[in-house]
Amino acid sequence: MNLTKELNEFSEKFEKNTDESVQEKMRDGHDALAKKNVADNALAVNDTFPTFTLPQIDGSEFSSKKALENKRFLIVSFYRGGWCPYCQTELKALNEYVERFEEHGAALIAITPEKTSKARETQGEYAPKVQIVHDEQCNFAEKVGLAFELPDTLKKTYKNDLDIDVEEFNGPNDFRLPVPATYVIDSSHKVIKCHVDIDYKNRLDPDEIIELLSEQKNN
Repeated sequence: MNLTKELNEFSEKFEKNTDESVQEKMRDGHDALAKKNVADNALAVNDTFPTFTLPQIDGSEFSSKKALENKRFLIVSFYRGGWCPYCQTELKALNEYVERFEEHGAALIAITPEKTSKARETQGEYAPKVQIVHDEQCNFAEKVGLAFELPDTLKKTYKNDLDIDVEEFNGPNDFRLPVPATYVIDSSHKVIKCHVDIDYKNRLDPDEIIELLSEQKNN
């Protein structure tokens, strides 16, 4: 699937079928995040990505250090939760590329703050081939510079207008989310590509990752 095309089509459909007042509230929420400079301090290309060990949703642990002992690269995808249709679409795309990533010497891990039980549902429905780890209250996302608190405007809009209950996925009073982001890091944990955007509709297309890995393969 072409992720960028799928996201654009969904966005157009959403705008067509959603009341303008709701869309305005969402734009206001986005503007609030922009004013807070969310993600301005996120890790960038050539930065050193922190080593991490996080619990996988199958009960085991995932270690970035161990993963890079067996692979040349690690792709790290931060997603908000299975409640987000843009995250659903991205996960489905990544799921289709798992084998291709591996052929190019890269492992893939997805990181989310949603509860393990919910993450298992998300994995089963959208990304059965993708390893997913739980990031409690976005503590690791904060180290990367991605964590933020959902603005009050969006909390109400999601729940009252879009029937999205973030607390059901994250836990009571937990509205901490990561800015959707994708990092590609090498065996020394250096960031060789990243995509960070507070506009959750924009994601890194897997084809761009394959293009990068192909270039690295020849180096």
